[in-house]
Amino acid sequence: MMWIALLRGRVKASLAATRGVESAAEVVKYLLAGADAVMTTSALLRHGPVGLLPPLARVAARNPDRFLRAQLLALRVGVVALIVSAFARPLLDRLGAGGGAFATGREVVVLLDDSYSMRYGDRWERAVAAAGRAVDGLGPNDRATIVLFDARARALGQATGDRAALHAELAGARPGFGTTRYAAGLELARDMVLHSTLPRREVVLISDFQRSGGRADERAALPSGTAVHAIDVSGGVKGDNVAVVGALVERSTRGNRDQATVTARVANHGGRPARSVAIELVADGRTTQTLHMDIAAGADRTVTFQPLPVANRSVRVIVRTAGDGLAADDAYHLVIAPGDVLHGTVVGAPGGRA
Repeated sequence: MMWIALLRGRVKASLAATRGVESAAEVVKYLLAGADAVMTTSALLRHGPVGLLPPLARVAARNPDRFLRAQLLALRVGVVALIVSAFARPLLDRLGAGGGAFATGREVVVLLDDSYSMRYGDRWERAVAAAGRAVDGLGPNDRATIVLFDARARALGQATGDRAALHAELAGARPGFGTTRYAAGLELARDMVLHSTLPRREVVLISDFQRSGGRADERAALPSGTAVHAIDVSGGVKGDNVAVVGALVERSTRGNRDQATVTARVANHGGRPARSVAIELVADGRTTQTLHMDIAAGADRTVTFQPLPVANRSVRVIVRTAGDGLAADDAYHLVIAPGDVLHGTVVGAPGGRA
């Protein structure tokens, strides 16, 4: 028996056991050891066919009732197995030939930053193009979800392998006015890949990677084995961005004339100092004043214009700076309405209190 076990798989010839066979137990041992055939002639001549009967057959011959109960138990177990297999058939079909996606497919989550900074220059167009390339790279067994995120994250649709549907979702997406928070998008991506039934999981993070957004490489938040691909659409350059972030109006009178003084706050969100920035005051479409100032990187300054005369009608006022890559915050609009200053005369007795 030892030699049969050692030779099994090492020689191409069939192996047959010829010695030491006295019962069905020895026949089973030889077969389990690797024998292709077991010679039982001598055992049959000495003991007859009954001697080689397996133990179960001998039990049945000696105790028919016990053997019948065992058969009924086996039948019940078989019926339960058939019922379980019937309910599991849809899943087995998906895992088998009818569901190849579960063997080789990828679960892809495309995180697309739609925060306010993505309006700078052509960053949004570049980001959508990068997301489109990720969609075009889907295989026949892959599926993807498009997720927009700023300070919060929201999926544009269900996970699908339909590239046309995913491209349609990208075509309808627009950047917003929120701040960047990478954690919001990564948390939603983590939930999606965590509940995926596909064996391969990938997250594609597309952003201009503002430093204020937190850590963009928080892979610890994602399940083990998740591949992360980061795509930077900023071009490696922090764009210049001088913004008019607010303005206030102070009303006063000079003689019998009403006037309004506009003070604006201008901030430099760029990564380098802004030199000789032109700040214009426009009243009813006409530039009335232009002032210049230097603003350090990451700082803000206030500018006060000369008073404007206020007529008996509303005046539309714009405080604006020279255009840059983010035009949405280059101007601040307000309206100065007449009648906001009340004129009065104090009357009192001579030498007395008013």
